[in-house]
Amino acid sequence: MREAQEIMRDKKTEDIHYCDFRQLVQLRIESQTIRAKERVCNIIEDVESKS
Repeated sequence: MREAQEIMRDKKTEDIHYCDFRQLVQLRIESQTIRAKERVCNIIEDVESKS
């Protein structure tokens, strides 16, 4: 739900069609998941390089 609210703030609501909105939410969630996984990998690499 938070992703949907953020999209509504980022875009003019009249520019978004219902079917596009669902896809925008899905893409945003996928993007956030990828960034989170990258952060975890970077943390692990930092820990391993320090030990």
